[in-house]
Parts: sequence; C-alpha cells; structure tokens
Amino acid sequence: KWDSFMHAIQPIATRVPYMTAIGNHERDWPGTGSLDFVASGGECGIPTQSRFKVPNPSGIRDRDWYSIDQGSVHILIIDTEMPWHKGSLQYGFIESDLKNVNRSLTPWVVAAGHRPLYHGAFRNKEYGDLEELFYKHKVDICVWGHIHNAQATCPMYKSECKKPAMTGGYDAPVHVVIGNGGQSLGPFPKKKAAWSLFEGPYYGWHEFIAWNSTKLTFNMYRNINNALIYTFDIDREFPRKY
Repeated sequence: KWDSFMHAIQPIATRVPYMTAIGNHERDWPGTGSLDFVASGGECGIPTQSRFKVPNPSGIRDRDWYSIDQGSVHILIIDTEMPWHKGSLQYGFIESDLKNVNRSLTPWVVAAGHRPLYHGAFRNKEYGDLEELFYKHKVDICVWGHIHNAQATCPMYKSECKKPAMTGGYDAPVHVVIGNGGQSLGPFPKKKAAWSLFEGPYYGWHEFIAWNSTKLTFNMYRNINNALIYTFDIDREFPRKY
C-alpha cells in the first residue's frame, strides 16, 4: 500500500514541496505515547517518518510538529496524535511559535493538523488550550483532515461566529475540513450548526491563495471537472496592528 501511495502522489510530490501532518492511521498504537487507539495497525509512525522528513525543531522522532514560511504565509503543523495540552512539549512549541511570528514578513498565519477542532456540528473541547492560542495570536485559518468530507465555518471562537471591530480587523480563525481526498465519504449531521457555512459531501481538492498582504482566498473544488464548489476571502489591513 505504501508503494501504491507513493506512486499516486508522484506527479505532485516531484513538482512542489510535499509537507505532511501525521494522523491516526500513521501513528496511533496503545502504549506508545500517542492517543490510545490501534489505527496505525502497529506501524507507530515509522513508515511515515522514514518517508516524509519534516523540519521538527528537535529532530527527535515522534515530535512531528513544526512550522515553515512560504511567501507571506506562516504555516504551523500540529501533531494531533501526541500530547498538545498546556504543559506538554508540543504546547510549548506552538505557543512560542505563534508568539514569535513576524507579521510584517508573514502577515498570514495558517495552522494545520489531522484531527479537527470543529467538524459537522461538533466542537472538540479537548482542544480548548490550543483554541485559546489560535485566537490570542490571531491565526487566520485552521485546516484539518480526519473527517471524510469538506466543510468550512464562519470565523469563530468557542462555537461563536465573530466579526471584526473595524474593516480589515481581526475576527477569529476560519476552520476548514479537507478530508475528502479519497477515502469513503462520511455523512453530516441532520441539524446544521449555525457556524457551519459550507458542507460538501464530495470528493475534491483545495487551495488557498495569498494574493498579497491584505487578501487571501480559499477555494474548494470537486474532483468532477474540477468544479469550484465553495470559496471565501479573508481581508485584513496591512501592516497588521497586532
């Protein structure tokens, strides 16, 4: 299966940087320090970590959290399978990383990880420590996988949609789930959450474009004809007053 996957991503991975965020099916196994599930089938992250080297600050295996800068975007990758709560090594890294982003050089900040903070009509309260950091340090978008569909929220904090105090000001992170890349699609709840602006039970792919320091666009496409099914813009003032 690994050989098949590597062949499948070759057209993309040989042309652009292919950065990864480890998930439950790559890492989780009881008694190994990860979340206590059997989803990796005993792989414990080793095949993934051997194939996809990530620039984690310590270089130590099983610390697959890191950040990179791409143009005007600072991208923070979270390892949702290892401890992230306040007092953990990963929490310390995330807090320090977000605190030290230079918004003059990288005005846009995107956080990404496997297990979502929000999906369907559900908020994962265990992420409370991280959600506070995302809001405090004004993360623009949080990108998640794991749930096999596509979804986008309003800018929100603790399940409440937020509006900026002034035009171009900060409101809150928009949360997007992009787990619709190939695995069997999952259903949405019958009752739609007030904060859920788009729910897409389709296979597809996604992109975000930082046009400049003041405008970012996120696009969601269906695999069929690459049809655009949802898009949203984020507009911010520059220089950022935070």
